[in-house]
Amino acid sequence: MNVLDFIREKFREYYLDNAEKIKAPTQLEKREFGFIPFRKEKTMIRHRGFENKKKLIDFLKTFVPSDAYYSSAYYQKPSEEKMVEKGWIGADLIFDIDCDHIQTLCKRKHDRWICLNCGKIFDFEVEKCLDCGSEKIDEEKWVCEECLTAAKNEVLKLLKIFEEDFGIDEKHIQIVFSGHRGYHVHLEHKMFNQFGVDERKEIVDYITGAGLNLKIYSLRKKYSVGLDVSKTGWSGRLARALYDLTLKKPEELVGIGLKEKTIKKISEKREQLLNLFSSTIDGKDVVKLVGKNVWRELLEKAFEVASIPIDTVVTTDIHRLIRLPNTLHGKTGFRVIPLTVNSLYDFNPLNDALTFNQDEKIRVKIKNAQKIKIDGVDYGPYKEEILSLPVSVAMFYICRGKATPI
Repeated sequence: MNVLDFIREKFREYYLDNAEKIKAPTQLEKREFGFIPFRKEKTMIRHRGFENKKKLIDFLKTFVPSDAYYSSAYYQKPSEEKMVEKGWIGADLIFDIDCDHIQTLCKRKHDRWICLNCGKIFDFEVEKCLDCGSEKIDEEKWVCEECLTAAKNEVLKLLKIFEEDFGIDEKHIQIVFSGHRGYHVHLEHKMFNQFGVDERKEIVDYITGAGLNLKIYSLRKKYSVGLDVSKTGWSGRLARALYDLTLKKPEELVGIGLKEKTIKKISEKREQLLNLFSSTIDGKDVVKLVGKNVWRELLEKAFEVASIPIDTVVTTDIHRLIRLPNTLHGKTGFRVIPLTVNSLYDFNPLNDALTFNQDEKIRVKIKNAQKIKIDGVDYGPYKEEILSLPVSVAMFYICRGKATPI
């Protein structure tokens, strides 16, 4: 049995036992579905429609996809192959937050660049191999608790904007762990589902702060817009970010990239800065205390912290296909988990998205694989080893192409 057949058989076992738990999207009969089969060529089979949940479940049990998706859009005829003939009715507003788009320190430890010509491994980005000169470089992105937690924190920031700035009740919000690197946040509300690309782009620009001129926020006294921790919108977000930055320890400020001079000023003037940042902020007062350059760097870093790194293409795409909750992710073997706002806080993907029985073990051959902490236990790093691993761990390495079953 080859590797793809092995993974498909494990996925088949899952769907036979758990397909009834699949959370069908609202108005299922108006959604388009897409599936990636277990083939070397990962071409999606799409433009599929189902009249009801039973037919969807029967298909999953029979077809056994590597990955399963449904459309954010509602259509009159979802099975039509040409978009113009589907009859677009509306679409949910979807946000994708992925740890790929978040600069975390852990990336320096686990992301690698591998020369496909000579096998040399680099722990920093290279365009060509520094040993053989080949430009055939494969980027390997890994996951860990630190970067997954960073993604969850960005989701929590996004939810705060929904509540404070948009006034959206959490009953209209669905959060889904993607099964790999991050989260999808769905807004199902009539207020948004008729929005076209332009309206969605405006929401994206507001959340990311695209085009925001920081000079309007109290850099000079003549500007009327003030920063205030008690306000909503960018005024309050920037003010709270400034306050939080000032509370951080010097080593934390080094980690987020502030200059040594700025860190020294923050340490020396922390109490005064906290007083200034605890209410309406006048930029001239800050400049008097720490200087113009430090104030500018603080404000720019606060903007980075307050902005949310959503995948802008996902939100503006009115025909987007998104992962189907409680199906499996073909690159990890983890479940795509639907979450409530409350359950998100304590959710740990590397514990709570596991699919297979941890008491059962699989014997695998691992060529070269990095460390991963699953279900509270550290596994790896491994190099040219044969060993028995719990099924969820083994499947993670196998799905990532790092191990083969024996």
